[in-house]
Order: sequence, then structure tokens, then C-alpha cells
Amino acid sequence: MDILRSCEYALQLERESRDYYTENAARLSHAAAASVYKGLADEADKHIKFIKGVLKARRSGSLERMPRVAVDAQAALGWRALAEIMNDDVVQELEADVAILRLGLILQNDLTEYYALTALQLEGMEQEAFERLASWSRALTETLQQIYDRVFELYAA
Repeated sequence: MDILRSCEYALQLERESRDYYTENAARLSHAAAASVYKGLADEADKHIKFIKGVLKARRSGSLERMPRVAVDAQAALGWRALAEIMNDDVVQELEADVAILRLGLILQNDLTEYYALTALQLEGMEQEAFERLASWSRALTETLQQIYDRVFELYAA
């Protein structure tokens, strides 16, 4: 597998996800939901920076200098926003935003799957880089899934 092409494709996916989250943060009717989407856009920017670091390390032939990441999706999205969104009254207000939340979840799942499948086809530090991206993305997916499930519970009731 060509790591450079994989990274370029990952950059494209992350840019698209960042743009989706940024555009839809403005469309969400509740400030807490918008805050979560702004947090997802910020995380996409961090992914972009990480992938660019991997590309730079790969091109220079020094993967040992690959950037490090800390995986803490809930902190990245803001505990306060997440706690507020889980409140029953707020969740009821989010019914109108369930489609936006669902599409965001699908997008995040796709990113996680791409990173995990790509990691399986690589070796060494390159594999480690994509495993980190998969883990980081998985944590964000799980957080977004919790939000979506909570909203959908009331929406479907």
C-alpha cells in the first residue's frame, strides 16, 4: 500500500469532514449541539495536522519523528457541551437536528473504518500512525454515537 496516497486521501476525508462540521455547526438550532460540531471541526484540524506530520516524516525518511497524539474525545468536544446535550429538555430541542447528527455520525464512522482498514495493510511506524488515527477517530465516533442515541431515543418515542 502506498502510504503517501493513503495520507493524501485521509487529508481529503478530514478536510471534507471539517467543512461538514463547520457548516453544520451554524445550522444546528441549539448552542450545545453547535459546540459539539465546532469541537469535531477542531478535531478534524488536529487530524489534518497529524497526517501532515506523518507525510513530512515519511518524505524525510524519518518516521521515528512521527507526531504523537493524545486520545480524549470527550475532553476535546467539551464535557460541558456533552453534559448539556444529554439533559432531557435539551435533547427534546434537538429533534429538528437529528438528520444532521446522523450524517455526522455516518461521516465519523467512515473515517474510523478507513483508518482501521488502512492500518491493517501497513507495517511498522506507518501502521502505528493509522492505528492512532483509528483510535482517535473511534473515540470521537463513540462520543457522537452517545449524543445521537440519546436524541434518537426521544425522537423515535
